[in-house]
Amino acid sequence: MINCIIIDDKQDAIDIIVSHIESKPELKLLNTFTNPVFGLDFILQNQIDLVFLDIDMPILSGLELIETLKAKNGITIPQFILATGHEEFALKSYEFGIVDYIIKPISFKRFNIAVDRVIEHKVISNPKKNHFYVESEGKKVKINFEDIAYIESTGNYIKIFKNEDRITIHKSLNEIEKILPNLQFIRIHKSFIISMDRIEAVNNNNIFIKHQSKNLTLPIGRTYKANLMKMLNLE
Repeated sequence: MINCIIIDDKQDAIDIIVSHIESKPELKLLNTFTNPVFGLDFILQNQIDLVFLDIDMPILSGLELIETLKAKNGITIPQFILATGHEEFALKSYEFGIVDYIIKPISFKRFNIAVDRVIEHKVISNPKKNHFYVESEGKKVKINFEDIAYIESTGNYIKIFKNEDRITIHKSLNEIEKILPNLQFIRIHKSFIISMDRIEAVNNNNIFIKHQSKNLTLPIGRTYKANLMKMLNLE
């Protein structure tokens, strides 16, 4: 999942991008800002992958915001898609290493092209891994993505249910969600993440997955239902 925010001093421009984001299941919108200073503070305090950024804003322009971030040591700079009504900014903006530059008003077709470039860049810059490591009983244990059936949160711990066994580790579900490939796993409830490959059936309130030659029934949380149905093309 690509965590993104929108920074634009015009609310109507924000509303258009929000509408487009709702049609891209790969994007997770965390917040929107009409004040670029507040947006800058949010980036510094959170893990943001992508910023939809207006250039011509009072107090702090989009390019000044990027320059401010680049001057900060020890932080990961998000990718930027710049949006503005002024074509004269285009050439200069590319000097800042942005992913794409879109002229307002933003059509979904043009938005989709820009976002696909972000997704492609993310795949290239983060080569696909088929495993990760967790700390368990004083050892670093290798977990293969393909072995995971589902993950359950229990208080301050999570249980990773694999093909033949399970591992309990001291980590939150939010933390483990950032590690998992977003097209291979999906959050269905505040307490559950499942492997898409294990899904057998789904109804209004439950999802049925295959685990250890059995069908397991798990609840679908109301907050996560819309995204689940979108990912399964069941809208």
